[in-house]
Amino acid sequence: MKKSLMMAVASVLALTLLAGCTGSKSSTNDSKTPAPAEKKELNVFNLKVEIDPALKAFAADYEKTQGVKVNIKSCGGGCDYGAQLKAEMQSGKEPDIFVVGGPGELEVWKNKVADLSSEKWVAQVNPDLLGLKLDGKIVGFPVAIEGYGLIYNADILKKAGVDPASIKSYSSLEAAFKAIDAKKKDLGLTSVVSLTTKEQWVTGLHDLNI
Repeated sequence: MKKSLMMAVASVLALTLLAGCTGSKSSTNDSKTPAPAEKKELNVFNLKVEIDPALKAFAADYEKTQGVKVNIKSCGGGCDYGAQLKAEMQSGKEPDIFVVGGPGELEVWKNKVADLSSEKWVAQVNPDLLGLKLDGKIVGFPVAIEGYGLIYNADILKKAGVDPASIKSYSSLEAAFKAIDAKKKDLGLTSVVSLTTKEQWVTGLHDLNI
């Protein structure tokens, strides 16, 4: 996963470099002294705070080998990335690379994305992971995959007569919930499911999203 992530980040950085970093042209056609090249610098606004150290280490190596300074700014944990991204966009120094958390957020930032369909890396990525599209055009490179699931208490399910292996659909999950709910007094439970709502973004992006 780490190797794949680094390859993904390398590709995204390279793409942005090709698209956004160009040298300034000479002011006159007959000038023999070219104007100094513009400073090559990229700003990355990262959502995944857990990969911040790896990104910064990669950015340092990238600057040494490619001569391009990459500024990594991460927002994660309890940070509201959506709100912070809007602030970054309005700061006058928009990030060159930022994270879009799926089709819903793409609708917000669709005027800020570029068509990446013709890039070489597209052929090297699993087509199932190239779902971020706008009008049929690929506009995002996958850098993270999130997993969803339910954690259950094996002892409680055993006492309730519910076999976890039998839960393979929404209907079987509903049947399991009803079976546990019917016996919750005997099982010493006040509720079948425990759901935290302390951080609303978790509820919105994860629980209610599915």
